[in-house]
Amino acid sequence: MKKSFIAAVLLAAATFASNAEIRLPALISDGMVLQRESTINIWGKAEKGKTLSVFTSWDKCSLKAVPDADGFWQVKARTPEAGGPYYITVSQGREKVTVSDVMIGEVWLCSGQSNMQMHLKGYDSQPVEGSFEAILQSPSQTNLRLFHVPLKAVEGYAEDVDAKWEHSGIGSAEMFSAIGYFFGEALADNLSVTVGMIESDWGGTRIESWMSEDRVRAINPEHLQADSNLGTLSPNRTAILWKSMIYPMSRYAIRGFLWYQGESNVGPKGYLYDKLMQAMVDQWRSEWQKNGTVENGEDLAFLYAQISPFDYNNPAHWFGRKWDISLPIVWEAQMRALSLIPNSDMAVNVDLGSATYIHPSQKKVLADRFLMLAMHDVYGASCAGTDWRGPIFKSAEFTSGKAVVEFETVSTLCPADPFIRIPVKGFEIAGADRVFHPAEAYVANKTYKFSRKVEVSSPEVPEPVAVRYAFDNLPGELNLTSSQGLPAFPFRTDNWDDVD
Repeated sequence: MKKSFIAAVLLAAATFASNAEIRLPALISDGMVLQRESTINIWGKAEKGKTLSVFTSWDKCSLKAVPDADGFWQVKARTPEAGGPYYITVSQGREKVTVSDVMIGEVWLCSGQSNMQMHLKGYDSQPVEGSFEAILQSPSQTNLRLFHVPLKAVEGYAEDVDAKWEHSGIGSAEMFSAIGYFFGEALADNLSVTVGMIESDWGGTRIESWMSEDRVRAINPEHLQADSNLGTLSPNRTAILWKSMIYPMSRYAIRGFLWYQGESNVGPKGYLYDKLMQAMVDQWRSEWQKNGTVENGEDLAFLYAQISPFDYNNPAHWFGRKWDISLPIVWEAQMRALSLIPNSDMAVNVDLGSATYIHPSQKKVLADRFLMLAMHDVYGASCAGTDWRGPIFKSAEFTSGKAVVEFETVSTLCPADPFIRIPVKGFEIAGADRVFHPAEAYVANKTYKFSRKVEVSSPEVPEPVAVRYAFDNLPGELNLTSSQGLPAFPFRTDNWDDVD
């Protein structure tokens, strides 16, 4: 009887200690980066019904919370301008947890599939240019911290992820997203603040995995039927990565998102990509807004990459037939998304692909393009006379046996010369017969007054009605750029999906 009583007391004490333990999510941990000059959440689990205190050292403020019936608690705080290191102390009775080495700066979340996931060290037999030098110099990036969410799908909504904040260094950098790393280090240098990069991505996944079932059902209800052919925890089940790898971060204050995905959505339904991305972005922003780190979810920037050229007729004829414009159909949808998604922008990628490698090696080039978008769109950097993205098709006029195509661009177009007509590569032109022919194209200019227009013609097409530029899975060598060398985005003036 006495032994049973002692055992019961010990069990009760152990249970109480377990219930009383203060638990913080992975994001609220040593080395974290908090978004500057914003409202942030600090949350966790503790003994229910018993008041706890949260002390923030940057403002010497003590905040109170009472855990609910499930032990959950949360407080809100305001962060000052960039700085640190600071600390946060959470205490309840005799229990106390201190989070140290807390920096305040800029926080971005990068997500998508394998081109975003591609490690700084590269994939097997698929290198990242500049990888060795970047890894070697990574310990010197003292203003960069990394949070890498592991590939893990769960049933239902995940409360947390198994990750931790790490300083930039050889071990942490080599397995981090190459784009996320290059973007983060360059942003830290440009702003002279600490930057925290959160990586949550999964190769080979469709966009439908990153948003809820209801959102997908409203756009493409047929897609949900395919879930019956997938395992319960397949990363391509509708909504599973939204619930497992994005939702757990939605209480954490950030500046915006970097997105590189779409390869797995190339195919017969590729034309839906703009609406799917719009729905996904709206869901993410709504969740962050609901959690109170932004008053308006649209304040969170959404920057995304145009997916790169690749031979989608190989391997094994992915979609049962050859279709040379299956990728450009998605490019069109990505372009339409610019007008559907407020506070968004797209990094041009048409020059970085290859027929055989779906993972371009020039990740720093694309990261720099992301950075220019961020500096212009988010941080208000003056770009007078300097393009922050590639030229975009504006209009086409068909007259006198040619098409005159005008582009939206801050600078004028290249290649151009006042004395020599330099051919522009990548244009095709067609008449009413819908047969496209390679076209002669030149940037319109008069002496040194270069323009934003390209004149396109072909002797095979005396009466053109349609023009295309780089509108092919593999558009080949291209040379039309802005004055800063940013490539023009592909386009077409027709809607002939049955014509390659």
